[in-house]
Amino acid sequence: MFWALLAHIVVPGMVVLSFAGFSLAARRTPITWNYAIDIAVDLTILAIGATGALFVDPKLIGAFGQNNALVALTVMVINIGLASILMLFRRRVCIGDEASPPRPVSVKIGMMALFIGVMALFVVGSVVAWSYLRPPISPAPDGKTAATTASHS
Repeated sequence: MFWALLAHIVVPGMVVLSFAGFSLAARRTPITWNYAIDIAVDLTILAIGATGALFVDPKLIGAFGQNNALVALTVMVINIGLASILMLFRRRVCIGDEASPPRPVSVKIGMMALFIGVMALFVVGSVVAWSYLRPPISPAPDGKTAATTASHS
């Protein structure tokens, strides 16, 4: 489990944060909390991308059996929903509209955006962790899916 999370969540997450650091260092304008929304969006994109790679893992397929695609789709929908919330943040605060011009992001909104980005990674990571801690589903003798009786010693 550790290696799967390291390879699919931790290392790409560090890359996203590194690129965010490069982006912030290269800017000539003052650093504001507006960039927190961009970083959070990058984290949700990372989580959406990690979902596809993780659900071809034999361990996950063994844990979820024939419901593997349904679990993957559910994780994707949750992460797309979180990304849409971040897009609303970006639209209402960073871009603005005719009724309200763009304005700086407050610390509270910036922290909420980062929390949502981390939650997207948490959704994927928790499903992976849960599948690695659970015994695999094996077909029953009659052809139906049944959980194995392996003990957690």
